[in-house]
Amino acid sequence: MTGDPIPTRRRAGATSARTRHVQGTATALQPRAALAVLMALVVGWPACSAETATPDPSVVADVVTEDQGPADTPPGAYLEVSPAPPRPAHATYLVSEMAFTFEEPEGVAPGFDLDGAVSMGNDGTGCEVEDQTAPDGTPGIDNQLARFMPFIEAAGINQLEEYLQFAVLEGGIMMLAVVEGLDDPVNDDDVRLIIVRGTGRPLVDLGNRVEAWQTIGLAEEDPVLGISTQAAVIDGVVVGQFDSLRLPALLFDVFVDLHLTFGRFSFPIAFDDARSGFGSGAVTLTQILEIIDKTPSGNLGDVIASLGPSLADLDVDGDTECDALSAVLEVGVVPAFIAEGQLEALAPLLSE
Repeated sequence: MTGDPIPTRRRAGATSARTRHVQGTATALQPRAALAVLMALVVGWPACSAETATPDPSVVADVVTEDQGPADTPPGAYLEVSPAPPRPAHATYLVSEMAFTFEEPEGVAPGFDLDGAVSMGNDGTGCEVEDQTAPDGTPGIDNQLARFMPFIEAAGINQLEEYLQFAVLEGGIMMLAVVEGLDDPVNDDDVRLIIVRGTGRPLVDLGNRVEAWQTIGLAEEDPVLGISTQAAVIDGVVVGQFDSLRLPALLFDVFVDLHLTFGRFSFPIAFDDARSGFGSGAVTLTQILEIIDKTPSGNLGDVIASLGPSLADLDVDGDTECDALSAVLEVGVVPAFIAEGQLEALAPLLSE
């Protein structure tokens, strides 16, 4: 895999102006085919002063009192010191929001450098498609879907974000991110990020927001969606790279199972609130057309086929043919639990 992960994030707790919560049940189902297409395009205590010193919480000690221990051991002496219990082996987060991303302003979009090149559009790199710049000024961002979104809006399909979030709330998209080996929630260069598929519907509060700290069971079939080939926590943000990352989704009556290459998944590490991050990858034009073929989409397949060469901005198989489109979704997460014993049962799969 080429390219270093370039996380682009906003202030914790902030959400995009484009992100909307669903307030009730969506009733219009007509744009579901277009939504399927877009889905295709797509953890110290502070130091104490001498006056308030307390026992070191990192050790557990047995203390001898006057009526116990050997006679030559003075009262209060420490006889045995053992290590504190180990930290939890993993931290789990449930995807609670999904939203499309846009160029705001033109040429500026969130995302990652997926191909390891800063393409200018005329320098023989990046399929001759000019890369965008992240809001923080990072160059080389690959987010072709953000360029495509205005055309969708111009077509009058202006409820796509609501439908996408509706799928999250109804359990059509049930994804969990598991961070393994986390020693430092600020900077840790040796973690592993595992994306798994949950089952059922998430619990939501009165504001139709997915609740934190709920327990989710894992899907019985194909629960592992992706295992990072490289992951790290950088300035409190976990960033994972994936050779392959699946995104299964039930969008009303249409089941979509995207297989993304150049996968990225990133969000701030925290246990006290919802956090906003990003998921990204490349989806082939062939896969897009296959998904369109499953839906009543009229001549949309013909339109996508004709636009293919101009839509594609990535070569995913290295044959010099531009055959895939980069996409970035804004992804919200909340801390959660996986049902007891289920993650451990996946150990054989996770070691492959």
